[in-house]
Amino acid sequence: MGKYSTNSKRILTKLKQQGIGNVIFTDCARDKNIKQVVPAITKLIGSSQRFQRAENAETCIMVIGVPNVGKSSLINALRRLHLRKGKASRVGGEPGITRAVLTRIQVSESPLLYLFDTPGVLSPRIESVETGMKLALCGTILDHLVGEDIMANYLLYTLNQQQQYR
Repeated sequence: MGKYSTNSKRILTKLKQQGIGNVIFTDCARDKNIKQVVPAITKLIGSSQRFQRAENAETCIMVIGVPNVGKSSLINALRRLHLRKGKASRVGGEPGITRAVLTRIQVSESPLLYLFDTPGVLSPRIESVETGMKLALCGTILDHLVGEDIMANYLLYTLNQQQQYR
């Protein structure tokens, strides 16, 4: 955990408490830590008894997450890094760009790895107004569904609470 920022360490500690261990912080725009993803996938699949099949030369994986967190950007970054090919998934600044699971996208030849891009998923019920506001500020919910003025007010309130005046 030595190479991570204080905030990243806090996140890793929380995830570990929840039983989540295999975490890689990435920056798809600058390919930061992207090289670690395919080896980590290969290691996890290789150590799983369920996938010990000699006839299976290729791996297909679904990329799943909340809207607008970079699922398509991750796929494009892996493809750019390992295959030296262009974008296969459309990306955008608002949720809802990926609308269906369409085709598998090859991102690596050795090992042969395909990813499926999926639309973002959210719980059908957002547990609190505060959680909804945080999701809206992160771009997970369309701005007009909450209201830009309300979002700006909540952001300023939160920054003031944390004494972030800069």
